[in-house]
Formats: sequence, structure tokens, C-alpha cells
Amino acid sequence: MKKCNIFTGTTVVVPVFVFLLFALAGCKTVPENPSVDPFSLLDTDSSIYFKIPVAPHKDFVKSILLSKLPQLSDTDAQMITSRLNAVYAGIGTTDNAARIQISATGEIPPFAIKSVFSEKNGWIRKSAFFTNTVTSVPYRYFMKEGSDFQLAFPSSSNILLADNVQPLLGHYDTLMSGTSVLRKEIQSVWVADTYQWMNSDSSDIRFCVLRPQAFLAHLLGVDMRLALVCAKGSLVETSDNDHLILSLQLEFQNGSAARAARAMLSLAFGSDTVAMSYNEETHTLILNNIEISKVQVLDLLLQ
Repeated sequence: MKKCNIFTGTTVVVPVFVFLLFALAGCKTVPENPSVDPFSLLDTDSSIYFKIPVAPHKDFVKSILLSKLPQLSDTDAQMITSRLNAVYAGIGTTDNAARIQISATGEIPPFAIKSVFSEKNGWIRKSAFFTNTVTSVPYRYFMKEGSDFQLAFPSSSNILLADNVQPLLGHYDTLMSGTSVLRKEIQSVWVADTYQWMNSDSSDIRFCVLRPQAFLAHLLGVDMRLALVCAKGSLVETSDNDHLILSLQLEFQNGSAARAARAMLSLAFGSDTVAMSYNEETHTLILNNIEISKVQVLDLLLQ
């Protein structure tokens, strides 16, 4: 199987999963506001979007936690990961490759946030005010000294984490003001059926690149500026528990761009290791059987 360094060089400066999971280990009560679409709480300008269902990847998520907090016992790490259902992330922008936003779903444990996110524990509580007439109280979010990230629980099943969480809370407030659980701005940036594909009931890790101008350049290590509309892929764990198998779909604007990319990708990967097919109707190249290490994915999420 072909090994790929597709994620090498992507910079994210904070161990975000560790921060999120550690915070969830001690949550208490949260507002009884309605749950909304997790992707709708993220900004629309991220370079890459991820969805990680936690149940089939508990060991992977737990390894993220233990790699950054080795003093935790295996039992404690397992307890923390059991609080989460799925993690949705927006990584990087055109101007800031290090930006990351997390919108997770889970069941918040029934012990008081006030006692955990207290000043004596190093937490600072802030308030955010918006125009929503349905919610009469301000949204609360939390900061911790020495960390650049803020944490918020706008509902009993929505968890938010970002360097500036107020825009995400604003998106939640917008949805609370209306009748839809999906923002129109989010709908406008997703290409074709990509949103449905990302949200489908699947056990694999999924990602998509909605602004893929430089995506093939990173993939191949050479500057390729073909008319790529969208790139999306899935990651499945291997039996050796050290690698993931990447399947990739590349949708082009026209057939000539797709054929040129196919020739370059064939040279880059080799026909003996990567299975490649082409859908002429949608101008989509499909690549399967690309092997990457978990370390590469961890680097993307935790650097």
C-alpha cells in the first residue's frame, strides 16, 4: 500500500482534542437549549473540515489524550472518551493555517460546571450577549490561564472549543432565533452532496477540502493548479492499529483537468499500490488503498 504524507506540514498549534476531552471529564450542568447541527456552529472559511465518530475510534481518541497527558491512567482516559459522540473540526483558513474550531456532540455529565470551571481551578468565566429573543440569559464560556482556547456549552449536547468561541456562539444564537438547525451560510459553501456525505452514518473518519486550490500541491509535493472543485476523503483504521487507509475523491470542473490530474497521480503513486478509478459524468477521480500513519493524522490535530 502506498504511504502518503498528505497531512505533513499542516500546522495546528494546540492539542485541541486533549483540551476538549479533559474539560468534559468534569462538566456539571449545562443549559437545556435545543441541540443544533454541529457543522453549522463552525465558520465557513476553514480549509479542511473533519468528522470523527468517537465510538468506533475510541482507542484512537484515547491515544490522543494519553499522548499529551501521560499521567492519566488508561481507565481515566477511557472514561473521558466515553463522554463524546462525535467531533467536528474546521482547520486552517487562507490567512491563518493554525486556526482550529471544534464543535463536538456528547452527553454532558450531571455535575455542576460552576464547581469545575471555577477561579480556584484556574478558570475564568465570561459572558457573551447576542440578539436572540428566545434565550433571555447570556451565553457563558470559559477560559483558562495559560491557554489560548475558550470552551462553551450552549446546550446539553453541543460543546464548542476555539481560540475565540464567540463567533461559534453567535452561530448557535442565530439558529436559536429561527426555525432551522442548519445555517444558510453553511449550505452555500458545501459542494454538491459533500455535506450529506460528511454527515452520513458512517464509522470512518471523514474530511473534506472545500477550497482545494493548493490541495494537490500538498498531495504530490509539486505545484499543481488544476481546476479542482472539491476534495473529500475517509480514513479507516488498519488491523495493526498504527496506520489508517485513506480513500480520496477529487472532483474537477471539467474532463481535461481530471485527465491531466489522473496522469500525474498515476506517476506519483504507481498503479500497483493505489487503486484508481474515474467517473466521467462527474469528472471525479477516486483513489483507494493509500496508507498513512496515525502519527501523521495526530500531527495535524495536535501540533
